[in-house]
Amino acid sequence: MRDKIIKLFTHNVGLKLLAVFFAVLLWLVVVNVDNPSQSKNFTATVSVVNEDVLTAQGKYYTIKDNENTVTFRVTARRSIMEQLSASDFSAIADMSNLENDSRIPVEITANRYSGSVTISGSTKYLPVEIGERMVSKFIINGQATGKPGDGYAVSKVSVIPNVITISGPADEVSRIDSVVAICNIEGLTSDISESVVPTLLDTMGDVVDTTDLELSETTVNVSVAMQSVKSVAISVETSGELGEGLILKDLTTDPGNIQIMGDGSVINDITKVTIPGTVIDLSKITESMETSVDIATYLPEGVSLVGDSAAKVVISVKVDQIISEELELSTSNLSFENKQNGFSYEFVNDTFVATITGASEEIEKIKTSTIKGKVDVEGLTEGTHEVPVVLNIDEETFEAEAENVEVLIASKTAAAGTEE
Repeated sequence: MRDKIIKLFTHNVGLKLLAVFFAVLLWLVVVNVDNPSQSKNFTATVSVVNEDVLTAQGKYYTIKDNENTVTFRVTARRSIMEQLSASDFSAIADMSNLENDSRIPVEITANRYSGSVTISGSTKYLPVEIGERMVSKFIINGQATGKPGDGYAVSKVSVIPNVITISGPADEVSRIDSVVAICNIEGLTSDISESVVPTLLDTMGDVVDTTDLELSETTVNVSVAMQSVKSVAISVETSGELGEGLILKDLTTDPGNIQIMGDGSVINDITKVTIPGTVIDLSKITESMETSVDIATYLPEGVSLVGDSAAKVVISVKVDQIISEELELSTSNLSFENKQNGFSYEFVNDTFVATITGASEEIEKIKTSTIKGKVDVEGLTEGTHEVPVVLNIDEETFEAEAENVEVLIASKTAAAGTEE
C-alpha cells in the first residue's frame, strides 16, 4: 500500500509539476482579469502639527495663497479602490520639518487598507510664509448705534469681558488702533444685553480683517442701560452790583438748553438747571467777558447729561458804559397837547437841547430826526411861555432830560381884528 502511494506521487513528476504551474498561472490570470490593479488621484486637506515650534520662537506662519491641499496618486486593486475616498487619507505637515522658512514636507498615509494601497509620486510640500508674531491687549469699548425710542437715551454701555488679547502677524496686529463692541438700540426704550462679536478698527476707523489673527474672546456681552430724557433751560444767577457807570446789557449761555436724563420720577419735576450767583460776581466785572463752566456740577443727584459734549457751557456777560450826551433837536418834532380853540401856538426857537443818558452802544444808534416829543399847553393864555418837553423815548433804555422851550400863544380873534 505504501509503495502504491509513493508511486502515485513520483510517477510522472514533471507532468504533475507542470500541471500545478499552469493551475497557479490560470488562477493569477483569472484574478487579474476579474480584480485588476487601478490608479487614481485623490486630494486631501493638509493638517499642520507642532505649530508651537514657531510660537516658541515668536513667529507665525500663513499658508501661501491658501494652498492647503495636496493631490496624490494611489494604486490598489479595483475591489479596494472602489471603497476608497479622500477621507481615507491623512496629509500631515510637521512644522518641525520646515525647510528654508518656506515649505513643509507633507506625509500622506492611508487610514484604511494601508497594506493594500500604494501612494506614489514625488514628495508633496505645503508652501508657507513665516513672519514675526505679535501679542497685544486692548480695552474693548462698548458702543450703542441707532436712535433709541422717543424720550429715551443711553445711560451706560458696559462690556464683559472688557479686555481682549490679540495675537498674530506683527504687521496685522500693529494696525489695530481700537476694539469696539457695538450694540444696536434702534427704537429701544428699555435696557438690553446681547452677545456681540468684537470689531477691530485701525486709525482711520476701517475694520481690520481677523483671518490671520487669534482673539482671546470671540464674543463679548454688551449691556446698554436706558433712561428717560428731557430738555431743560439753563438759568444764570448773579451776585454783587456793577460798578458806577456800567450797565448790564445781556447775559446768555451757549447752549441755552441741555438734555438731561434719569429716572422719570426725578426729571419730571426739573424745569431748569441753575448756575449759582457765585459764578458771576458783577462787582468784579469791568468789561464784557466770557467764562465756561461744567454744567454737570449743578445737576441734581440721580440726573446726568445726555452726551458729554453738552457738559461745557459758555456764559457770556455783556456790559456797556453809561454816558450822557447833549443833542440838539428840532422843535418841529414836538407836538402840542391840550390846545384851546381860538388860539394859535408856535415855538419861538427852531431847536432845543436834550440830554440823553444810556449805554454808549445804544446812544450811538440814536438819530436825532427820529426823536419825537410833546409839550402840554393846557390852561396857558396869550403870551410867551416856557413849557417843559416830554420826549417819546424808551425809558427802559434811556433817561432823557430836555430844556424848556418857549411857546408863543396868540388869540386868533385879536389877530383877525388887526388885519382889518
